[in-house]
Formats: sequence, C-alpha cells, structure tokens
Amino acid sequence: MTYSRPHWSWFLCLFVLSLPLFFGLFFGLNYKEIIRNGWPLTTCTVNNATLSTRYCCYSDCSPSCFTSAPNGATTCGDLINQVNGGYSPAACAANNSVCPEAIGTICDGGYRCCNQCCSTCQSCTTSCPTSSSSCSQSCTTSPCNCYCCSSTYHRQCTLRCPTCYSVNLIMSYSPYNGYIQSNVPYSQDFSQDSSKAEAFLANHPVNSTSKCYYNPKSLTELSLDVSFTAWKWAVSAIFGMIPILFALGFTMFHFCCYPVYAIGRRLQRGRRRDSGKRRAEHVASDAEARPAEIANDLNVDKNQDEVPPPYEKER
Repeated sequence: MTYSRPHWSWFLCLFVLSLPLFFGLFFGLNYKEIIRNGWPLTTCTVNNATLSTRYCCYSDCSPSCFTSAPNGATTCGDLINQVNGGYSPAACAANNSVCPEAIGTICDGGYRCCNQCCSTCQSCTTSCPTSSSSCSQSCTTSPCNCYCCSSTYHRQCTLRCPTCYSVNLIMSYSPYNGYIQSNVPYSQDFSQDSSKAEAFLANHPVNSTSKCYYNPKSLTELSLDVSFTAWKWAVSAIFGMIPILFALGFTMFHFCCYPVYAIGRRLQRGRRRDSGKRRAEHVASDAEARPAEIANDLNVDKNQDEVPPPYEKER
C-alpha cells in the first residue's frame, strides 16, 4: 500500500473558501464602525431635547398546534403595523379614547410546523487495519427523510404592545471649516428601558454641550460615541483566525506530522519484512531438520528390534 504526500491544492481550496467568511463578517459588522471611528471630534450644543415613546408590538404565539386562531381573526402582521404606525402611547395616556383596542387580542399567526416525523437511517463504515487481517465495521443511526406531521395554518397568537423609548436631540456644531451647522437631528433608541432613556435625557439638557463626532462627507450625520462594539470584533476575530489556523495546521502536518508518520510507516514495513524473513528462515530450517529427525527415529526403532529379549540372553 502506498501513501501519497498531501497536495497543496487542498490547503489552497480550504484557505480560499474561508476568506469570504472572514471578509463578509468584517465588512458586514465592523467596516461601518471603522469608518465612523475616524470621524472628526467637535463640540455640540443641544438646542432641543425630547423623550418620545412608541408602541413596539410583537405577537406572542402559542407553542401548541392544537390551539388555532378563530375564523376571521386578523393576521398578526397587519395588527402590528396598524398599532405601531397609527397610535401613540403618549396620546393614549392623555385620552383613553385613542388607545389601540387591538392590544391583547387574538390574532392569526399563520402557518407553523409543530412536530416533525423522521425515519431512522443507518450508516456504516468499515476499517481494515494494515497490522491485522480482520476488518471491523461500526454503524451509527441518525434521523432522515423528515417531514412535518403536525402543523396548523392558523396559529393562535396574542398581540403584545409594550412601550419603547427614544431620545431625540436637535444640536448645532462647528465643523473644521468654521461654518455652524444648526438643527442637526440626533436620535438614540433605548428599546423598553425607560430609566436609561430618562438618564440620557437628564445628561443632555437644552443649552448643554458635549463632545460629538460628525461625518465629514455628510455634515448632518452626528454621533456621540464612535467606540467599537466588543462582540462584533470578537466574532470577526474568531472567524478571522480560521484561515490562519488552516495555514498553520496544514503547515504543521505537511512538515512535521507527515514526515514522522512516513518514518513510522517505513519502520513498520521494515519490521514486518524482517519478521517475515525470520519466519521464512525458521520454516526452511524446520523443513531441513525434519528428514534427519525421521531418519534418526527409524534407526532407533531398528536397533530396538535387533536387541534380543532378556530371556534369550540367559539361555
């Protein structure tokens, strides 16, 4: 059995396939932050600051397929768009007559597969070690040919509409050319965390100043923070190491592990060759010694036949 040296084409193929993964994550997650991190620093003055509220509705659906939405129920997507776009929590707090009635109602969540049925497939592998004449087989089972065997086309859901908060600032600043940019909007979203929104509003009252960064290519775009997002860079770093790990792994195998493996194979073949040679010599020597042993046995038997019995000697 012969063993060929690994080809560089496999390494190049894996390396090239892993590069798009890294660059896709890099440009998709971090490129905008890198560009924004280079924005010039300036001082912004707050001209106006407001805390705005909105409905951020979602559908809370039942996990069971046995409970379906009633006939004629409005789809959840339509209700979400209706409440989010047509109602205001502030107006509802001031006047109950303008509150959305759809909050808490049952809506149609559409199709859902609740259970999958699968067949059981078996895959077997056979291994034949070179040091043994016998082969062994190992089999594993896994689900296959799966299909949806329990589903509903009208999933029952409940419309939930919590209040979300955002702070809207109107600021002015002076860019590098000295001209004052006025009435530049800036908005920061805080989702459902009202305490953080109120704290941010308290830290940026009207006529206060703070450090800010502006986009030199679009002077109406501001940011109060241009720091990098840790988790985005962690993801890029982890997947960015894949091409490097491929290169290091292949290099170590090609120049370290494979030569040791090849030397071990040669030594093993040499030991087998020597063992076979010694076995052949032993068989040959046994074959040569066998006729002599047979002849000696025949001579011993003949001599025993010629010796007279004891009683004949007494006569």
